[in-house]
Amino acid sequence: EFEQSGDLQKVYVRGKPKYSEEQKNLALEHYVNHGRCFSFTLRALGYPCRQILTAWVHERYPETRKRVVGKAGRPTVSLASRQLAVYELCTREGSAQAVARKLDVDRVSLYNWKNQLLGREAPSSMKRDKGSPSETDRDELERQVEELRRD
Repeated sequence: EFEQSGDLQKVYVRGKPKYSEEQKNLALEHYVNHGRCFSFTLRALGYPCRQILTAWVHERYPETRKRVVGKAGRPTVSLASRQLAVYELCTREGSAQAVARKLDVDRVSLYNWKNQLLGREAPSSMKRDKGSPSETDRDELERQVEELRRD
């Protein structure tokens, strides 16, 4: 090749495709009919590799290229709802996880909202003496929440 053209090929070119068109169609059919799951298709058929199957899927079904990363499907939580959630977090009697479950949010989100609205210095839970709420702690928290509502 070097003697004929004076150079070598930059990229290896396969003489014939590694997988037949029938194998490709079978893999794509399995992918579509079994939940559009790459891993399940690869395990069930034993071929091809993930890169090749992904290329086939994107070639046949270009609409699958649209990807959602993160929690883009969740609606944005309003400021009032976040304030209420922080209030619930700080005045809770149970665990933060229970509050999060009740409000249908992530526990980490509760703490992030608390840090955004009240700052890291504010306690996450107002400690109570002998089962009764400390009036000064509760009053201070209510004052902070009220200030945020005015802003």
